[in-house]
Amino acid sequence: MFNKSDLHSYITFDAATGKIHLKDQRMILVGTDAIGLLRRDLIRSVGMDQAKKILLRYGRNYGVEFAKNLKALFSLESPFEWFHAGPQMSKITGAFFSQNAKIIYNHTTGEYFAEGYWHYSYEAEQHLKHFGVHNEPVCHTLTGFIGGYASEHYGRDIIVKEIKCVGKGDEHCLMIAKPAKEWDEKDLLDQLDQDSQEMIEINSPFLKIEKQRDAYKKLLKFNEKLSEILIQGQELSSIIKFLGETLNLGVTLEDKDFRLIESFGLFKYSMLDIIKFKNHILFSNLLKDIKQPVHYTFAEGSGWTHERLICPIHTKNGLFGYISLIKDSGEFDETEFSALEAASKFCSIQLLHTITRIEVEHRLKNELFIELLKKNCNADELTYRSKLMGYNLELPHYLFIVHFASLDPNADPAKDLQVQIIDTLHTQIKSLGSHTQCLLTSKSDHIIAIIPLELLEKTGIGVKPLAQLLLKTLESKYKDMIITFGISSICKKIEDYRRGYEEAQKAVQLLTVRKKHSSIVSSEDLSTFSKIINPENMDQLKKFAELLLQGIRLYDEKNNNELLKTLFYYLENQGNIQNTSQDLHISIGATRYRLKRIQEISHLDLTSSKDFYEAHLALQILIFLDDIDIY
Repeated sequence: MFNKSDLHSYITFDAATGKIHLKDQRMILVGTDAIGLLRRDLIRSVGMDQAKKILLRYGRNYGVEFAKNLKALFSLESPFEWFHAGPQMSKITGAFFSQNAKIIYNHTTGEYFAEGYWHYSYEAEQHLKHFGVHNEPVCHTLTGFIGGYASEHYGRDIIVKEIKCVGKGDEHCLMIAKPAKEWDEKDLLDQLDQDSQEMIEINSPFLKIEKQRDAYKKLLKFNEKLSEILIQGQELSSIIKFLGETLNLGVTLEDKDFRLIESFGLFKYSMLDIIKFKNHILFSNLLKDIKQPVHYTFAEGSGWTHERLICPIHTKNGLFGYISLIKDSGEFDETEFSALEAASKFCSIQLLHTITRIEVEHRLKNELFIELLKKNCNADELTYRSKLMGYNLELPHYLFIVHFASLDPNADPAKDLQVQIIDTLHTQIKSLGSHTQCLLTSKSDHIIAIIPLELLEKTGIGVKPLAQLLLKTLESKYKDMIITFGISSICKKIEDYRRGYEEAQKAVQLLTVRKKHSSIVSSEDLSTFSKIINPENMDQLKKFAELLLQGIRLYDEKNNNELLKTLFYYLENQGNIQNTSQDLHISIGATRYRLKRIQEISHLDLTSSKDFYEAHLALQILIFLDDIDIY
């Protein structure tokens, strides 16, 4: 009698021989990962359709033998004991946990129907691990096993079909079992036709060798063509196009965050768009650590029903992104797997070439700029070197310094931030439509851009408007950064670039002292006082200016007057009262009265050149520091 209350008592472990027995029947323990690898290799070798048939037949034969052994080992008296013995024994094997929902059995009339749930199917787990979610159920071995088990005890062919499956994204696996005559022809062929021509072809070593040889020939030609693309220096888009045309499939190239870079053929949405659907959060996590192509099915609910074979692309800097093959439906064969892996490697090589070229170019630019900053630089040699790199530094240029700092003082800026900013600036300048080359390089915490006057003339944009355009572009992309532009006066010859760099650097330093977020200043904006002002003496100069003009500022605040503004225009007009009156839109008499009050309050003698100069300097300092608003 089969005692389901004490199943584990039937299993024995012989420590001396290492044998495991289920009563008198010898058993073995096999890891699910090992079976999963075998299953993966079978699918890759013969495709999902053929693998499904092999797994179904293996499972069916196993189920028949399992039922025979169970009959020999235990005394099972009634049909219902048979029904329950199989699910109960499945708990011991660990393949799955079965829970019957409905059973109809009538030996007299031949009626048979069973419906049940599977939980924790090892086959679904392994398929998800190696291939991702599939478009149809994947528990083929278990389906065949239950069909074979039921057929043996029923005495007629019972076919089991999996209706729902964890392997295709369902919450649980659901199976239905019925006599063979109640299923369609395809289901019968999948599970009962042991001698089909397809199986003969699979089992023919000669045909397998022939197919492999043809596949290797195609792959060899494929690799040769990809090598030509690399040798010719073509871009990634050429690899994507060739892959799509050769396999007649859609192809996408996406970065590590799933943003689309290139596509060919069948394409509707990027993976980033699809991942936004709630049921594909699992998918983005699945791809994080993949090392080889993974087949993923996008079913209903993803916005676009299709199949993707996805392969990572790695560079020396880590994961770059993903290259994918796309088809409406069906499996990917071994040739497509191999072609995608090859294309991924060639993309990595092409990216390595690009990164190396950029790094070499960046190093050469840095070296050139270091030489430009030397006091006694060799103008002839630098002119020659710059022309070889595509720049003519003998023509008039402006020099920009783009300083950047994080709003978070504890932030650790990314190592490649400078390269990203240079690329952003280069793209924006290029979009202006001029083919004039600009030299961009980096130094410490800032970018140096040498802008030809020719570019400004061709595009009709001024030097400050250009800086404002570049600043706006950077601010929109790097919202957590304080970005400051310093602009030199015009550099007309090689020897001027050292002076231009110092001017732009001085402008940036003074802007930094202002503690004002992203802004622009030109050396021409700093006027005479920029020659005496620097970050070290800024506090002292600020105190000097505030003390000198304190009385006038307090008077204006108390009486809502404009004495400070009057003083500014009087000094800017070099003491010309008539011009001052015109700028203020008041009478000459009113201007004279204001000037008299200014001198009485501040004790300044504006007829004295010393007081005149100090008052002008004090105003310039406070205006620069945004401490007063004259305009």
